[in-house]
Amino acid sequence: MIGLLRKRIDLLAPATAPDAAGGLSVDWAPSETVWAGVERLSSVRDLSGGGDRRMRRFAATIRFRPDLSPGGRVRFDGADYVIASIESADAKERRLILVCEEIPS
Repeated sequence: MIGLLRKRIDLLAPATAPDAAGGLSVDWAPSETVWAGVERLSSVRDLSGGGDRRMRRFAATIRFRPDLSPGGRVRFDGADYVIASIESADAKERRLILVCEEIPS
């Protein structure tokens, strides 16, 4: 398995800060860098905001971690992605597969 984990991805953590309107704004910052096996997936169409664009997707296989959940974020190859789903790569919880979708800018 070690030979398959050749790419580095950053796990992002949310950080809140007060904003000018009296609320909180959320920013995502790298919290840890992990080794991953990355496989590009077919893109999906994003029709939000009246536009029609393609969102890049990939699946990252990483060592098991109990602290990840869908909705979390990762950074790979200079772009931020949301974790759309998390699946076990085996029944022994040694590896996880993160299916990630590009965050529209």
